[in-house]
Amino acid sequence: MGGYMRLADARTAPAANAANAAGGDAPPSAAGTAARLRDHLVQRYTALHGRLARRLGCADLASEGLHGAWLRLARPVAGEVANADAYVFRMACHLAIDALRAQPSSVSLDDPEAGCPDLCDAAPGPLASAEARSTLAALARAMEGLSRQQHAVLVALRVEGRSRDEVARWLGLSTRSIDTALRQALRHCAERLERSVACA
Repeated sequence: MGGYMRLADARTAPAANAANAAGGDAPPSAAGTAARLRDHLVQRYTALHGRLARRLGCADLASEGLHGAWLRLARPVAGEVANADAYVFRMACHLAIDALRAQPSSVSLDDPEAGCPDLCDAAPGPLASAEARSTLAALARAMEGLSRQQHAVLVALRVEGRSRDEVARWLGLSTRSIDTALRQALRHCAERLERSVACA
């Protein structure tokens, strides 16, 4: 917004000086009309943007249309504009629609160069989430019968990703004891999970 104001001030100052020098009744030039419309766009930007966003259903598209109108109004405007608000709004609306039409209507999923992040949702769906919760619940039930040592070894090695030596030092055991505890814990969990599947 600040950039628009600076550009509009720089654009309208020469036109206003020229009009004052020629007299208040002098007809506006094409360049002066364009400068007046750019100044109007700046002054009414918020209202125009809101109205355009409601018409187009997209705030980003409204911003793009108004930016396009700002650039277009750098060129002289032929004829006199009676309603600056309606003129700028129509121009921005048409430019936004043109920009929308210029975008590709479809993307080929077979094209490795095509970037389509919006088409691929990495988040798990409802079914995957339900299955994950069910698996975790079954695993938690399977771990209920483990000793404290077996539970600590299983979690440290397979969940936290610690090394055998680190876990052995932490629990004050030999690495051979760690291996034995892990083997017993895995066997216990596997048997409990098999029983739960057989009963399902």
